[in-house]
Formats: sequence, structure tokens, C-alpha cells
Amino acid sequence: MSRKTFDVVFLHPPFTIGKHSLLDKIRFWKRNVIAGEFAEVPMGFFSMASLLEREGFDVRIFNLALEQTLNPSRRIESFLKSLESRIYAIDLHWFVHSLGSLEIAELCKKYHPNSFVILGGFTATYYDLEIMQSYRFIDAIARGESEYVLLNLAKMVCSGKEKNIKGISGLTYRLENSIKWNKLAPPPNLNKLRFSALELMENWDKQLKCCARGYEEKRKPSFWLTIGRGCLKECIYCGGARSCYQLLTGRANIGIREINNIVEDIARLIEFGVKIIKFNHDPEMFGRRFSFSLLNSLKGLASDLSVYWESTNLPSRDFIKETNKTFINLNVAISPESMQESVRKLVGRSFTNEQMLKTIRFLDENEVITDIYFLIGLPGDSASSISKIVDFTKEVAKRKHILVQPPIPYTIDPHCPMAINSQKYGVKIFFKSFHHYRKACLESKWDKWIGHETETLTRAEISRLTASVWRSVLEVPQEGAAAKISFDYETD
Repeated sequence: MSRKTFDVVFLHPPFTIGKHSLLDKIRFWKRNVIAGEFAEVPMGFFSMASLLEREGFDVRIFNLALEQTLNPSRRIESFLKSLESRIYAIDLHWFVHSLGSLEIAELCKKYHPNSFVILGGFTATYYDLEIMQSYRFIDAIARGESEYVLLNLAKMVCSGKEKNIKGISGLTYRLENSIKWNKLAPPPNLNKLRFSALELMENWDKQLKCCARGYEEKRKPSFWLTIGRGCLKECIYCGGARSCYQLLTGRANIGIREINNIVEDIARLIEFGVKIIKFNHDPEMFGRRFSFSLLNSLKGLASDLSVYWESTNLPSRDFIKETNKTFINLNVAISPESMQESVRKLVGRSFTNEQMLKTIRFLDENEVITDIYFLIGLPGDSASSISKIVDFTKEVAKRKHILVQPPIPYTIDPHCPMAINSQKYGVKIFFKSFHHYRKACLESKWDKWIGHETETLTRAEISRLTASVWRSVLEVPQEGAAAKISFDYETD
């Protein structure tokens, strides 16, 4: 990259730029990978960047988590010092960046004091006032769905009218010695946005090989594609649940993109060499008319593509069969969360164990690679019911396309229903502020990431059971692991 001055740069932070890191302690995967710093970027980066570029601004996306992985000897501080921009937009979406995002923001303000430093994302949105009051090197926070917040800000800052930002909806900002808060603007029309602008990202080809574990050279190129925003469900542990999403963004009804726009994005992603499309929503959530129309529109175009999504319930048989005709491979995720049906129903999953097993048999017979996820620490669960996860894993272990994933530590979302209505669900909350989440990122033990307990499980028991079940699930030889690896990785 030649030295130049941008109007806006988007920066995805690593877990931390310092030596302290919990990654070795919390990495629950056996496969050897380059140390990842939570290198998957929020999908909104691409829609925000493409909108700004369309409006004439010079924009670039930098994944500092990925850059730190690819070039461990390159100092992030030196890179930021040399990176000139009028606006530095840093995501604080997931809590794991509560440390890294602030480190990056402070360095941007240190080396570019006359530039504008802004945070955005769910965590920043929820804790906007606390963050602004505690960290003076942050000029503003863009709340909710921020495409037009950033656009309006760029128009002011880049034209020398920074004082006029007081009229920008969705902005929490600093005015001299006080913090100002503007009400949210209506959520944007998703059909006026583009979500596939990979060309605006530095090292985009490497980005396509990132996952939750980090960057892996042999991964098949994949991309998370937005097909909608919001949710119809009210899963009590999820910060993206229907009421929570409305709280953070003002989007009262689910937003669904027009099918032709989704198809156009997929066609562009194919040109970039993407092999796996990961839908950010379960297509069936939007109804049969939408889901089958989407498949019909992709026939032929997607014949060499694989597809992944996380099912909000149990996938229907006819939709699975039709998807198998459209894509070369299919990987779905099912999240029963608990083996106890009453707990599952409470948290937002209504299917029975019998229904789940029938669906698993069907998916296996139709060669659908199926990841199954459980969550430890839900209201009503006990050591006894949690132990049944291991029994269930053994029961399905011989199925060639089924893989029970070992449960990782669950850190309660600050804005999920069981955090906001903790008394209703019998939950005791330990993480009550942004300070608590940031402190968790500094702890020397991963079990300090657990920020709640229930009436049936203490914080220590949740930690112990998570580790115990994780080890036990990994010890079960699951035949589905081979299919999962084949789906995700290039073969030699």
C-alpha cells in the first residue's frame, strides 16, 4: 500500500496489541493454526465502506487482527502511525474486542490528534455513555445500524464542518466537556446497500480464509453474506434476539433483502473466488416464499458453491432437498442448546429430542454436514442434564455427516433477555458494565469470562462443566469430523 491520506479507514482490532493474550487458554480446537486474534470482521464494514465509496469518499478496510497474524513482527503501532485518515472507524461489536478496540482508538488519537476517532457495533452501542465518559480519546460512537451515521459524519468532517455533527441521528459524541446523545435514525433500507465490496479491503483474499479460530491458509474461501437484519425469535441468551435488536438499532421488524440483490452479491463473490457462502440468517426464517424463490434464483449460478447457515429451529425436509439440488455441498448448524426439553423451550427452541433425532437421521441420509451446538449455563440446566450432552454425542458419533461441537465458554451478552430481565429467569449477573467486560479480557484464566450464574448452577460449576463436557465430547471419535473438515478445507 502506497502512503496516502484516506477519508475513512475501517479498522478491525485484534484481541490485544500487547503480549497479554488469553487465546492459548481459550482455544478449544485441536487443529494447529496460526494464532488468531478473532479475525472475522463484522459484515457491516462492507456495506458502510461501499456506501461511502459510492458517495465519493476514499475508503479502505484494514483487518488489524489479520494483519497481526500475517505479520507478527510488524508493529501495529508503527502501522497506525503511518496510516493517514480523516476518520478512523473502529468496530467494538463483540465483547472480545473490548480491550483491543480501545488500544487501537488510543493510538489513532495519539498519532493523529486532529482526526476523528469513532467506535461502532453492538457493544459500543449498548455502553456508549460509559465508554465516552471513560475514554476521552474517542470522539464519538455510531449506534445501531450505522451506514448513514458514518456517511453523514464523513460529509461533515471531510468538508471541515465538524461542528455540525450535532444534527446527526444515531451519534453519541463529545462536545467540549460534555457528552451529547442523538436519538436513533430509522434503520436503513437494506436494498440500497451492497454487502460484497471485498475490493475495498486490504488483503481481502486472506480475509476469505478466516474463521473463529483465525486465519488458516488451507481453508476454502468463504464469506458471511447479509440476507437480512433483525430476528423473529426471542432466544433468552442472545443479544440479537428480537427485542434486543430493536433496543440497539430501532429496527422493530425484520429487514429482508430483495432476492435479486442477494443474487447479485453472490455473483460478485464468485468472481472473487468464494467457494462457501455463509448466510447470516436462516433463509427459512423469512418464510417459504422467500426461501424457495432464493434457491430458484440461484440455480446454475451456485452449482459450484457450498452453503452454510445456522438454523433457527429444525430445517424442513423439502427445503433441504431443494438446497441440495442448488449447491454442491450443504452445512447447517442446529442449536438444541440443552438436552433437557423444558430448558430448550424456555430459551427459545421448541423441538423435542425425538424430533431432533429424526431430523438428524434425515440430514445424515441426505449427506448434509450438520454441526450441533450446546450452551452450558442456561436457566434450569443442571449437572445431570448437562452430562447427557456426552451421551447424545456418543449416540450420533457413527453418523458420517453429524458433528457435535464441544461447548465453549458462554459469556453472557449484556443486552440479551436473560441479562436485561435477570430476575425473571433466575439469573445472577456479575458483568454489569463495560468495565467488567474489558476486565474479563485482562484476566489470566478463561473461566473469568463467565459473567453469570443461575439458580441451579454457580459460576464455578458453569466453568467446570464447560471444561469437562468439552474434553469429553472431544474424546468421542465422531465420524462426522471428516466430512466437516472436507467441507471447510482444500484437499492436497
